[in-house]
Amino acid sequence: MSGVTSRWVVTGACWALAGLLIGWSLWTGTITFLIAIACGGLLFASFWGRPRFALVVWLLSLVMVPIWISIHLFATVPFHCIIAVMAIVATISRTRPKITTFDVYFLISWIISVAAVFFGGSSAGLSAAILLRWGIHYFAARVLVSATGVRFVVDVIAILFGVVGVLATLELLLAWHPYAQWSFGSISEFEIWRTVLTREGRDRSTWAFGHSIALGGSLALAIPFILRSSYSAFVRGVLLVSVLAGIVSTASRSAELAAVLTIVICALYVVKIRILRTGILAVGTVAMLVVSLAVGDRLQAWARGNSAEEQSSYEYRREMYANYLPTVKWLGKSPIYNPTKISIDSAFLDMGLGFGWVLLIIAVIPLALSVFRVITGSASFAEIAIVGQIPLFATVALINQYASIVFIVAGIAVQIIVDRQNQPVGDPLDANSFPPTHAMAP
Repeated sequence: MSGVTSRWVVTGACWALAGLLIGWSLWTGTITFLIAIACGGLLFASFWGRPRFALVVWLLSLVMVPIWISIHLFATVPFHCIIAVMAIVATISRTRPKITTFDVYFLISWIISVAAVFFGGSSAGLSAAILLRWGIHYFAARVLVSATGVRFVVDVIAILFGVVGVLATLELLLAWHPYAQWSFGSISEFEIWRTVLTREGRDRSTWAFGHSIALGGSLALAIPFILRSSYSAFVRGVLLVSVLAGIVSTASRSAELAAVLTIVICALYVVKIRILRTGILAVGTVAMLVVSLAVGDRLQAWARGNSAEEQSSYEYRREMYANYLPTVKWLGKSPIYNPTKISIDSAFLDMGLGFGWVLLIIAVIPLALSVFRVITGSASFAEIAIVGQIPLFATVALINQYASIVFIVAGIAVQIIVDRQNQPVGDPLDANSFPPTHAMAP
């Protein structure tokens, strides 16, 4: 089959698939169904041979479309997952990223989750979500970033999340919640995530993320990308202020702590001599632990908060580990695990309760390696973004778009490692120090 013929066969198949999926979700009659087929086909055709455009549309679908805009197959499939699949198919025929140990490691993790379903009573829906909501976006990042280059995606993420930060701030100032009435899609998820959260009598921004912590965590992930972007110092400063204002508008203490931790690590990476940077990071880590012990009461008071809602949330999280951790099995679902009835405010604990110690340990190993690389001064900015999220991983489950964006950043981190192996001289963008070098010639 010739290249042109295969292109049109794949294009036609994906037109039909995309149209059927989108038409199913928006079904109100024959005309709407036909229009959906045409729109899905045109969107896919526009992706073909244009990986940069596909990447931008995919990221826009993540940050501008709520999680409940979706279809239900064997599991609920959000709209941004459909866009991700279309982008992968349209790009991978021309750009096939090198398969790495990290990619295999993720697939093994998912296979273990499937084993937990068959042998430990874990939820098949949650196992499917690992592949659909995490895996698709991880592999989309691997494929699209391989095609567009790390430099391009860094600049796109910096701009997009700067805009989201501004919109989140306006949402707070104007008490404007544009997605609260978007009821089409998954009604069950709409009812869960449409609620406008409040703290101390004021609304908390959620934008399209369904929860203020998901928004705050996603914005904090973007900080190293902003600092590493190729824009001028003034533009980077404006974007950083926009993101920080958006984080404040969520009133999420975990997101605020993650932002501070991320900025501190980035600031230490300004030191360009690696051995000196490693020494500062090691001493700083020890000093932080000592200070934490010395002012533990004050930190506890801040974490506990002032309002009854904050204090209740703090006490629940403090007791959660003591009550639930002993029930984690080696493989499979804990007897007390029922996410529809109890809220597990910890990504670590949620994974352990849902699938067992085996999958939890497998998930923690890459994070521990990233922490080691940060301390030794060899981490990329994407790894710094992930490590900065540890306060959130300990206090909130991987929910909504936040989970997808975490795995996108993980995919970018892997791509940076691949690029370094392929370019021994190194790309200035991928250097470990901050701020970026502006000799950005390809």
